[in-house]
Amino acid sequence: MLPLSSVNHVKLDTYGVKYLDELYELIQSEKGRLEEWFLWPRSIQSKDDLKKLLERQEYAFWQGMRQHHTIWADGELVGVVEVHTIIQQHRKGELSYWLKSSAVGKGIVTFSCGVLIDHAFSALKLNKLTLRSAKSNLKSVGVAKRLDFEFEGIEKEAELINGEFHDHNIYVLFARDWPEKRKSVLG
Repeated sequence: MLPLSSVNHVKLDTYGVKYLDELYELIQSEKGRLEEWFLWPRSIQSKDDLKKLLERQEYAFWQGMRQHHTIWADGELVGVVEVHTIIQQHRKGELSYWLKSSAVGKGIVTFSCGVLIDHAFSALKLNKLTLRSAKSNLKSVGVAKRLDFEFEGIEKEAELINGEFHDHNIYVLFARDWPEKRKSVLG
């Protein structure tokens, strides 16, 4: 596990099938809320469905196309943070995250993203991270702002969820800008 903050007692750990039971329970308890913003929860109807998804994600991890971590606060699984769609040739990837409702608003996702951003720019040698957020997902828009991502534009009707098209705000962060921005995120 990677310690994030001894004050917040938050840690990250690479996830996969080893956390099948914990992740399944968390996803089921938060499914209605997750389905507001993501398509993937609909495909998780059983533990076997989740196991297959985790196996695909583990394969992508070992191929260098994804970095995914569970977020733990005070020993409890509270969410996930990941860099996915990594294209090493272009040294870029996309940042994504989700938290259980009781963990929102405590700075957990901001710290978790900061640690993964650090890893993406230093260890993975990425140059650019993109963060996409539904315009109407104000909490996620707030995360992008707290992480000091630069607003790049809007992708109109980017995603169809629950029969409704959602515009996405597109935010970017470059490795060259992170050292200065890092201070406000991780101290």
